[in-house]
Amino acid sequence: MPTNAPQETCATSDYSILIREYLGLYGELYRQEISSTLAPAWERLLGDILLTNLARALERAARECRFFPTPAEIRALAGENNKHQLQLEAARDQLDAERAWDSLLRYIEQWGADLAPLFHGRDANGDPILERPEPLPPEVAWAVQQCGGYRAVANAESDKLHFIRKDFIRHYSRHRETDQLRVPSREEAKQLVSRVDGWRKKLVEQPRPPLVKRSS
Repeated sequence: MPTNAPQETCATSDYSILIREYLGLYGELYRQEISSTLAPAWERLLGDILLTNLARALERAARECRFFPTPAEIRALAGENNKHQLQLEAARDQLDAERAWDSLLRYIEQWGADLAPLFHGRDANGDPILERPEPLPPEVAWAVQQCGGYRAVANAESDKLHFIRKDFIRHYSRHRETDQLRVPSREEAKQLVSRVDGWRKKLVEQPRPPLVKRSS
């Protein structure tokens, strides 16, 4: 951070208190544990926003966000260099999607449309040594599926790839944006159920206040 930045934008004690207070509130609202590294990360990522604007944005997030807000959402609500920030994020997302497309083309070039294993000779027992492809990353596999499936993309004519590439980038970016809405894995679901059971036991174990009889 530049040393000549306004004092109000620095991560002062009041600034840290503000961040931590709202993170605690978000944790209660969205039933999410707050790690010890989250507050320092938020202070670093939001440290260039005026405290007054930041306070309004944090309060708006608590009232308007349906899911645990991200620093990017806080910045958008604060209106601090919002247009420029969105342009930077869009450029970053576009670059990530283009790199994912390039990696997909290399994957297709190596494994082909049939994903046939590569033969690397035989071992001492005479058994074939085969190299099998690793699964595609989930976001890449999902985008490929939206474009007609792996085999369709791998077998596409060269004059069609430009259009498939555009669709892939759009779907890949969409997957990245909505990943927080994904269905939890079986292991994550088990952990969530375990946490809910723990909360239920605590509620049951809490002593109930005595009943107060009303006088007639």
